[in-house]
Amino acid sequence: MISAARALEILEQLANSRRLPVEKVTLDRASGRVLAEAVVAQEELPAFDNSAMDGYAVRSKELETYAGVLPVLRRVIAGDLIPAVHGVGAVQIMTGAPIPAGGFDAVVKVEDTESLEVNGIPSIRVLANVRVGDHIRKRGSDFRAGTSAGTSGQIIDSAALMAFAALGIHEVPVRIRPRVRVLSTGNELQDPGTFPLRPGCIWNATGLFLVESLRAAGAEVEYLGIAGDETDGRSRVFEAELARALKDRVDVLLTTGAVSMGVHDFIPRTVSESGGTIAFHRISIRPGKPLLVADFPGQGPTVLIGIPGNPISSAVSFEFFVKPYLCSILSRKSPMPEWAELSAPVEKPEGLRCFLRGRWSAGQGGIQRVEALPGQASFMIHSLLEAEVWIELPEGGQTFSAGSRVRIHTINGVMV
Repeated sequence: MISAARALEILEQLANSRRLPVEKVTLDRASGRVLAEAVVAQEELPAFDNSAMDGYAVRSKELETYAGVLPVLRRVIAGDLIPAVHGVGAVQIMTGAPIPAGGFDAVVKVEDTESLEVNGIPSIRVLANVRVGDHIRKRGSDFRAGTSAGTSGQIIDSAALMAFAALGIHEVPVRIRPRVRVLSTGNELQDPGTFPLRPGCIWNATGLFLVESLRAAGAEVEYLGIAGDETDGRSRVFEAELARALKDRVDVLLTTGAVSMGVHDFIPRTVSESGGTIAFHRISIRPGKPLLVADFPGQGPTVLIGIPGNPISSAVSFEFFVKPYLCSILSRKSPMPEWAELSAPVEKPEGLRCFLRGRWSAGQGGIQRVEALPGQASFMIHSLLEAEVWIELPEGGQTFSAGSRVRIHTINGVMV
């Protein structure tokens, strides 16, 4: 049995030779992908000085000279060429329209003006104090050419797409999505919808959970169903799917169950018989101790990750070992944990790194406080629905008193 830290080191070593290649995709295909290179603005944003309001472009000095009453010289709307306007007066301007050349240095909101005629000429009276720069979006005030618009390793979300599109960027370099196949194991499992539930069987709670978690992590996922145990302690379905995964050079074959120490835990033996090398099997964590990782030297990039079948064991294994491996082959940094203080004492076994479902709150002085929820057994799902964070307790120690500082990790994107 190895430590969680050592397991992560081994996963990173496996990932080092399996970094995913790069492709360019158009923005309509880029959402959720991982940027492979920095994206740099090639132009200024805004590209020209423009109005932030419907109103009137003015020269602030003229307002002082003419007591705030100016003739309206012309109108400019969004999409017009930048006009050069001469002579004393204001220019009626719409939001987004270019500021005219010729010394115009402020925009007065339309609601801060009064329309009138002076000697038959349409004019305005300015009713508010005006300062140089009012309501003008200056060229380059958002992005300067050469500044960063995206960093290598970031997930492209809707905000990034907005920035890229605003800068006229049509396509971006991204890592190819990792190809992952998910196979559940166990005669006792039935996928929801396969009625009726046979006596002694349980619904497969983790198959869909893993598929959706993998998609959220940026993977291209295929669900393979359930591989049953056979009377001779083998699973020919698993053997066939492993052979197919190696032939198709998928990045990860992710399995649930059959990795513990029982006579029907066939995955370790099948891996060895298939020419695989077990990188590690069993980690000093709870839940999720039986986790197994193997590769297949000379047979391609496929890594097998076998995780325990209990629902919370699967959730912990995915969050703290499968997801970091995917981040590594995508050249993406794993999310960093936060720190919080325990609001009540917590006990755990000595020598095991434990992951508990918790809820956080703000304590005095803005310090984050966290409490472990009841129902921490690895088969109990209800507390996961209530949880906002994972509480991580280190291997050393058995009792953590109230006020102890512990690491916390977000669950399902909940911000802490």
